[in-house]
Amino acid sequence: MSVSQKTVKVKEEKKELSSQYAKVLEELVNNLNGTGQNLNQKSRGKGKLKSQRLLTSLSDIVETLDQTRNQLQTKVAELAMVLEISQNLTEGLNINRIAGVIAERAISYLQADSAALMLLEDDKQLSLVAAKGLSEHIPKDTRLSVGEGVAGWVAKTGEPILLEAERAGDWDLLKALNREKVKSCICVPLKYEGHTIGVIITTNVINERHFTQDNLQVLQIIGDIAALAIENLKLFKKSQRNFLNTVAALAAAIDAKDAYTRGHSERVSSYAMAIANEMQLPEKDKTSIETAALLHDIGKIGIPDDILEKPSKLTEKEYMVIKMHPYTGAQIIQPIEMLADVLPLVVAHHERFDGTGYLEGAKGKEIPIGARIITVADAFEAMTSERPHRTALDVEQAAKELKEKAGTQFDPEVVDIFLKILERKKALGKQPK
Repeated sequence: MSVSQKTVKVKEEKKELSSQYAKVLEELVNNLNGTGQNLNQKSRGKGKLKSQRLLTSLSDIVETLDQTRNQLQTKVAELAMVLEISQNLTEGLNINRIAGVIAERAISYLQADSAALMLLEDDKQLSLVAAKGLSEHIPKDTRLSVGEGVAGWVAKTGEPILLEAERAGDWDLLKALNREKVKSCICVPLKYEGHTIGVIITTNVINERHFTQDNLQVLQIIGDIAALAIENLKLFKKSQRNFLNTVAALAAAIDAKDAYTRGHSERVSSYAMAIANEMQLPEKDKTSIETAALLHDIGKIGIPDDILEKPSKLTEKEYMVIKMHPYTGAQIIQPIEMLADVLPLVVAHHERFDGTGYLEGAKGKEIPIGARIITVADAFEAMTSERPHRTALDVEQAAKELKEKAGTQFDPEVVDIFLKILERKKALGKQPK
């Protein structure tokens, strides 16, 4: 059928529909007002009856439209909730934060007194990950066996449940609610690809409000969002671990070129992460720092062994070759999209705080914080390790060197933090790691 034929057909259908509407309207008017001058009493009675029926039908239509409007409003509210929760989870790079957001939103949307999210471990035990509004006597490390209590029952059956404590008497779960003085409770499973991975439970203790089936449906939606976010994060973390293992293997291969630097990158990464953790940097930044520390010397893969292993002082030309390794490393990393945040740290790990370093002569806070951390970690590891041209310094000597060069070669804040870590390790009788 051509476009013009379709257009003609649509117009004919519209014309027929308009004609039907006109007939219905005409019938409505005739039935309400009478059908003409010759209308007798009997037909008027029938018209009145039809009018009542039509009015009843119109009332039903209005009621149906009102119900449809309420349903649409509910769906719009649910979609808004899904969007709002999803947006709050976009920055969640750890399960505790995701669980915390979910618990908060569950309380908010259901007007509940408390909410808790528990994850299943080895399909045998539920572990409390996040909770809001729970009684103080409930331990933060609460664990339940599958089948134990309301949460355990939901984990075992994979079915949601809505309970009212007032109806207790014939079921142990309801009696358990009475023991906790819970008036109303909803618990739903967190499911991913048909498999239960945890539960989320909301309760009302102080609040007199009882939960409804609509509340149960809302919590199921929240549970679906939580399950998807948690499993996606697990997959991301697994992929990240595999990637870091590959990076670590590559770093080990680079370090193995020189017997004196074997294990160097791993130790630098360990020191750098200790500093990053002490500074309470965001998880994303810590991941970038860990990876950059492992790869900071990847550019040395192109430096001849006779230069790397030279026991005497380097010539100016040889030193220039060494100084190019951050640039070479950047060229190796640049094509890898996953290392985009790592690249600036590798480039800048030989910059100095006073601006006299290389490659770009950046200074102070112009140097990324990750690079400033790696610079300190790299220098300390180098000073405390044997090299072809010198013996290793002990920890106290290396710490003194860092302190003396804070503000010139190193970021003073980073040095102070690292020295505190070293002091703490010393007090515990441990070697810095």
